Amino acid sequence: MKPRNVFYIVSQELIKVSSLLPSNKNRSLLVHSLANSLGLLEATSSEVAVNTDSPSLELDLEPHFRIVRPRCATVQELCMYHDRDYIDFILDPSSQEHKLSTYPDLQNGEQGPNLFSEFGVEDDCPPFLGLDKYVQLVAGGTLTAAELLKSGDADIAIFWDGGRHHAQKSRASGFCYVADCILAILSLKKAPPLQRNLEIGRRKARVMYLDFDLHFSDAVSECFYNPISPIGNTSMNSSPQVLTLSVHHAAPGFYPVSALSRLSRPTSSDSPPTPSGGLDPFTLSIPLKQGASVKTFHRLWPTIESIKNAFNPDYVVLQCGTDGIAGDPHAIWNWSLGLEEGSMDWCVSQVLNKWGVHVLMLGGGGYNSANTARAWATLTSIARKKPVSSETQIPDHTAFPLYAPSFIMEVPAGNMRDENTDEYLQEIEQVTEGRSVLSYLYSVSGLAMDNLLNLIPKTYLPVVVVLGLVTLAKFVIKATGVFLQTFILPGTSLKRYTRKGVESWAVVTGATDGIGKEFALQLAKAGFGIILVSRTESKLKSVAEEIESKTQAKAKILVIDFSAPTESDYSALANTCNGLDIGILVNNVGRSHEFPVPFAESTLEDQHAIVNINISATLRVTQIILKNMIQQRRGLILTLSSFTGAIPSPLLATYSASKAFLQTWSDALQSELKSTGIDVECINAYFVVSNMSRIRRASALIPMPKEYVSSVLKKVGLQCGALWTGRPSASTPFWSHSILDYLINLIGWKAGFIHYTLNLHKDIRRRALRKKEREAAAAKKD
Repeated sequence: MKPRNVFYIVSQELIKVSSLLPSNKNRSLLVHSLANSLGLLEATSSEVAVNTDSPSLELDLEPHFRIVRPRCATVQELCMYHDRDYIDFILDPSSQEHKLSTYPDLQNGEQGPNLFSEFGVEDDCPPFLGLDKYVQLVAGGTLTAAELLKSGDADIAIFWDGGRHHAQKSRASGFCYVADCILAILSLKKAPPLQRNLEIGRRKARVMYLDFDLHFSDAVSECFYNPISPIGNTSMNSSPQVLTLSVHHAAPGFYPVSALSRLSRPTSSDSPPTPSGGLDPFTLSIPLKQGASVKTFHRLWPTIESIKNAFNPDYVVLQCGTDGIAGDPHAIWNWSLGLEEGSMDWCVSQVLNKWGVHVLMLGGGGYNSANTARAWATLTSIARKKPVSSETQIPDHTAFPLYAPSFIMEVPAGNMRDENTDEYLQEIEQVTEGRSVLSYLYSVSGLAMDNLLNLIPKTYLPVVVVLGLVTLAKFVIKATGVFLQTFILPGTSLKRYTRKGVESWAVVTGATDGIGKEFALQLAKAGFGIILVSRTESKLKSVAEEIESKTQAKAKILVIDFSAPTESDYSALANTCNGLDIGILVNNVGRSHEFPVPFAESTLEDQHAIVNINISATLRVTQIILKNMIQQRRGLILTLSSFTGAIPSPLLATYSASKAFLQTWSDALQSELKSTGIDVECINAYFVVSNMSRIRRASALIPMPKEYVSSVLKKVGLQCGALWTGRPSASTPFWSHSILDYLINLIGWKAGFIHYTLNLHKDIRRRALRKKEREAAAAKKD
């Protein structure tokens, strides 16, 4: 393994302007002075400052450590996130000098004129001389570090003057004038993934932002927040390239106030009232109570690592704010240094030494400057694999007196009680590691596959590859089969169900309208005599006359009301068919509700009629005709079913169940008759223009009866879209229905289709009820 390359971004100009920051005066000078006095800024070979303004950045990849001067960020780079008006204002040094001379109290945090208020340059973010250069260098330093990581020259890049996470798009906020954390993430999104992730097919880098600051990373989290539930959200996190995780203090009124700072709860009723609603599994928060100590961080570290493992980042932006360590003026947490399990330096060590990612280390809050210098020098030593002991004496240098009274590197914990109880920490673990946040992370955009492949031992990879190829082959074979059967291959010829020299007949139920009538006409044209069975004698006679006038076939009629048939009706059917060569039976008769209706509101009359017609009548008719076919050892039984038989159809529950019955019954009957020469098919239909569907206009998905019946008779013996769906007798012959059936079974998300159908039927029901109301109102007027 090659030595890791660590780059440290600093310059004299940067130290000078950063030390002017009103909230952290001279802190930058202390930080870099201590690191230098400890020998941590000595380059591995001769110290070299690399100028990243150069178009070509040539670096020796062998050295462990180099110092790099930050460049100034351009206006275009700053406007990757910030508004142009804000940047123009903040970078105008002449106006700042004029305003500071006109309003001298502004530098002390007093409220300023309207323009200052508009851009938030007041109160905790007062203007100061050199603000323009500070913004450019802080943003430029962070982008310099990001560029070193993107190019592959750096494994770790350190920039302690960065880490500003409160600045808004058009306002300074919370001691932050520029959102350099956001700029770094946006830059790293364009980096190539790590080699191990390229090998498993990843095309875009994933960036994890981990924030240890006492205060919630509001600007960063809000920038990349993109909830799952609302559709059409257009935030920057439109793809799962960025995950933000803020570990911070949260209490009523504590800065910054944000709904996103609460514990991320994807399924509970008390979910944070986020602006857009819903959980973003890539914008996470772990809020801690007062007194958070090494014990709390050690307890939660497996949770943080589980999030990292689920996301599998290529780059980590690590914000190392120190306002949570003991001795800070905030006095809220009780975190410490000392490489004890759960200490700040221990946590950072886990990231740097065990996570296997490229890391951008940034500063942040921290208002005890001596302790901040101790902390960041310690973290620098860990990055260099030259860890400084907590007992190390502070070297003699200009700032030496500021490290009284201990004059050592240790930042020990105080006596504050840790209010983060076992119960509270367990709640965090359950919400994050249970069937909630992690399940979202693993389910969105193939994250599970990435991590699964990482967990597979290399010796098993050939097996995984073979299984993958087999799965791909099955998909290709199935898709090819569906395509060929739907568009290329011809079905069984109808002549197979005739006998040479003998007049063959077809029985069609529900034969006077729509699909039934078309079956009768087209089978007559194919040379079959037709036995028409339906309840309206006048319509039967009309269809029979049309058949005999347009074809050379004969037609017989039989009047049966299948909603209330008698035994004499079925005896009449048997007598009519007796002695005839029955080659085909079309079970077309069917009944549905007038319009969608909740089962609880459906009438017994409707329920009985649907069961009698769709089930009982079909069974009796088939049994009568089947005896004839078994004697002949040939025949075709076509039973008209529906997509509602394969996918439960809310608001048409009884009808849907009757069609599911026909599918199961047909599957069983097909198996029984396989050796007899009798073919059984259950025709899976979507919408067709007909009286039952109440649809009057055809489309690509809704054919006219003529073209639908033609597709059925041309594809006899082929399953088309129902191929390999576990329904052996099913056939979906019409081309668009075939594709739809194939896609539904390929996706396999039955619950989603049920939900879609429910909404569709609710809309149909609403329109039908309104129509009835209009008709009733019109009748009253008449």
